[in-house]
Amino acid sequence: MRRGRVWWWAWALGGAMAIGVAWPARAVEPMAGGELTDALRRFYGWVLAHPGKGLPTVRQRAQLATLVTPSLSQLLKQAADTEARCIRQAERDEKPLLMEGDLFVSHHEGATEVDHGPVVQVDENHALAEMYLVSLDPRFPKAHPYRMTSWSDTVELQREGGRWRVHNLRLEGQTLSASLRDYINAGEQICTGTTP
Repeated sequence: MRRGRVWWWAWALGGAMAIGVAWPARAVEPMAGGELTDALRRFYGWVLAHPGKGLPTVRQRAQLATLVTPSLSQLLKQAADTEARCIRQAERDEKPLLMEGDLFVSHHEGATEVDHGPVVQVDENHALAEMYLVSLDPRFPKAHPYRMTSWSDTVELQREGGRWRVHNLRLEGQTLSASLRDYINAGEQICTGTTP
């Protein structure tokens, strides 16, 4: 087993104990299939098919509603409502406050390939998964050092309504839900004319 994976297991189990989880974590083999890995495949299949340019559209949010928890779905809707308000209230020569880039992966330009690493079921309704992602930039020739960017993100899954769904994403030190809340709060300040 690679040292990075050993570190991941230690981090995941330590994190589960730090939040007071009383049940022992169960490791799910990375390629074992099952409900957890199916949920990951469905979500990242959608992510790769819809390279992000910001917040998802109404139609895209409807598609995501079957893949993410209701609370994450609601945050995406609130952020989209905030963005629409910011666009309406921006001056003609002013760039509105927008959420830009791919929201569902750490790389601003999105991902072109994904695979999952360790999946740890923390308890009956919560799990963590490490995802390995790659972005290929076709502007550079093969084997060029800038052609490929690789990284890993962590997915928080939650069982709701009898199905595993993505509850949150840990992206470059901040979670998706925290980024969405920050944007919504900033929009309430900036896009309503109440800036200090």
